[in-house]
Amino acid sequence: MWKKVYSNYAKAYAKFYASGQNLDDFYDYCDGNWDAAYLRVCTKVKPGLEAFVNGGIHAEDEVDSMNLDKEPVRPQSSRSSRWQDQVVNTVSRLADFIVGSSTTVAVPSTASNANGNQDESVLLDRITKLHHLIDKVQESIRREEANGNTASALEESLGLYQRRLQRLQTQLADLD
Repeated sequence: MWKKVYSNYAKAYAKFYASGQNLDDFYDYCDGNWDAAYLRVCTKVKPGLEAFVNGGIHAEDEVDSMNLDKEPVRPQSSRSSRWQDQVVNTVSRLADFIVGSSTTVAVPSTASNANGNQDESVLLDRITKLHHLIDKVQESIRREEANGNTASALEESLGLYQRRLQRLQTQLADLD
């Protein structure tokens, strides 16, 4: 799955940065692929992920789905515990966003989110991006229906995005 998503993202990324063709909207280059667009949003929200995404998946991160009964080999790592915590928190937030879970990830006390203004700006940024994504999905649904096609997968995604938007707006209201 990662290879397919990354392949679509890499194609869109190359088209987006081609000389003389750079429009403001990355999604225009995704050929309707939401995974590639979502990966772009994630790299904008967490710029540190862009180097990892552009480098592709590391061998130690791959999972052999046909041989799950074997114990996974944990490679020795020299990375700091703080870095690992950040990766776990980022993956948890991404999973939360995709699944639409109502649970939130606890942010370490050393993180910069201790400031209420920062929390509010992060929520506002996420809400803005989610509104943009919802608009794009609604546009795609209208386009599919105009062509006489059903867009049940898009409608399901729209419902997930709208529920997530509601949760974020509730969190923002709770900050006040």
